[in-house]
Amino acid sequence: MATTWMKALHRGSGISAALGRSVDYIRNSEKTEDGELVYGYECDPYTVQSEFLLSKKLYEQRTGRDQGQRDVIAYHIRMSFKPGEVTAEQALELGRELAMRWTKGKHQFIVATHTNTKSPHVHIIYNSVNLDCTGKYQDFKRSAIVLRRVSDQICLEHGLSVIKKPGLSKGYNRKGYLANKPNMLIDIQAKLQQGYGAGFEHWARIQNLKTSAKTLIFLQERGLADYDKLVDATRSATQRFNTMSGRVSEIKARQKDIAELQKHIGAYRKTREVYVQYRQAKNKRKFYAENESALVRHKAAKEYFNGLNLKKLPAMKSLQQKYAILEAEKRKLYSGYKPAREEMIALLTAQQIVDTLLGKVPQRTMTLNRGAR
Repeated sequence: MATTWMKALHRGSGISAALGRSVDYIRNSEKTEDGELVYGYECDPYTVQSEFLLSKKLYEQRTGRDQGQRDVIAYHIRMSFKPGEVTAEQALELGRELAMRWTKGKHQFIVATHTNTKSPHVHIIYNSVNLDCTGKYQDFKRSAIVLRRVSDQICLEHGLSVIKKPGLSKGYNRKGYLANKPNMLIDIQAKLQQGYGAGFEHWARIQNLKTSAKTLIFLQERGLADYDKLVDATRSATQRFNTMSGRVSEIKARQKDIAELQKHIGAYRKTREVYVQYRQAKNKRKFYAENESALVRHKAAKEYFNGLNLKKLPAMKSLQQKYAILEAEKRKLYSGYKPAREEMIALLTAQQIVDTLLGKVPQRTMTLNRGAR
């Protein structure tokens, strides 16, 4: 289990001073076993300050941008672990993995594990300027929540626990350790940590640990800690999508009928005069041979109307209006069609994974019924 925290390092009165204080703090030899627990990516941990400053100057030269004292020169992340859950070396590796995923390998960073507390914790500082010095990291709203999600996934992939109800504003709520009351999420987490059992072994053959970790985080974020709630949510999402999909199919079928009727009405009207002339012709065989195409279309239209038991042909304008109304409804449905389908698939997938991990279904490969396309 890890808690996360992040803050921006602003230039303030001076870049060197602002960066130096943070770098010196996390690089402290007394806390990092004489520097053994320090790692640098695309930079030397002991010249990182100078390297960050150089990249900043190159960025300003290449882009002409300078935000003054409000400029963010780097970002500081802290990752703290549950006492006794990881060693100092494991903490360093987990911190390195978090930094790499968070920056996508596009920014220099240093990672240091501190061992001066009951449990090792990690500090990360990454350069706001990217590696080619042409752009900067852009922070975003509620980034702390996304950082927490990435940290959770890494912990789960390594068989570590995660916090059940983290705080939303400043990373984790440190008092929010997993509750003692058993629930589905704890059961799943236990499976991931143990790494054994028939359900887990079967799932490991058809998927991987990352997928399982993502599923657990998905369920946590949706508040689906109870299996019955997951089943109800999946059923509701499936019903909602199927209802929407069914109505779209009805509209398409009705529009097809209207279009077909319009086609036959048009053909009937265009060939009606030819048919009248045919009825009046003295040599019907000759007239038919000369106007066969029009007469065949006319006959087909009449048979189509008879099949619909139409006594009077509807006005084309009326049909056009009905088609337009249906089209408007279809467009409105389509606006929610894709999200509804994605929600249904996500819940079906989550339930399938839960069923397999917890042994609620026979150990066999399953397929999803993903509704109409």
